[in-house]
Amino acid sequence: MLDNIIITLLESIYLIFMFFFYKTSYSINGAKYEKETHTLGSYFIHDTGHYENKICLFGKIMAILAILLASVRLYFMSKYPQYKRNLFLYSIGFDSICILLAVTMNLNAFVYLLPILLGEIYIMAVSED
Repeated sequence: MLDNIIITLLESIYLIFMFFFYKTSYSINGAKYEKETHTLGSYFIHDTGHYENKICLFGKIMAILAILLASVRLYFMSKYPQYKRNLFLYSIGFDSICILLAVTMNLNAFVYLLPILLGEIYIMAVSED
């Protein structure tokens, strides 16, 4: 359980840094619906061609939601271990939605999420007992 806490804490710190503070002038273009999402308004604009953070407000809200859900998952894993399998299924569902949104809307976000995905796979593999 201590491994899960440490990994979740590291994932949370990483998400906060990459989605809120990390700045770059490099943008990975080519997401399927990237141009369409920009037309939806400032809530979805993540690249203006300047040295800046490449995550839109929607992505930042999703990062906060992911951190909250990971914290809730930790709580329920420790308090109700009999529901661990259901928690993993919910985590896989949420992770899949985030990956799908990142691939279709912002490839920078997708690349930033890859280390988180590895941590999630580790948590699920080690905690499966």
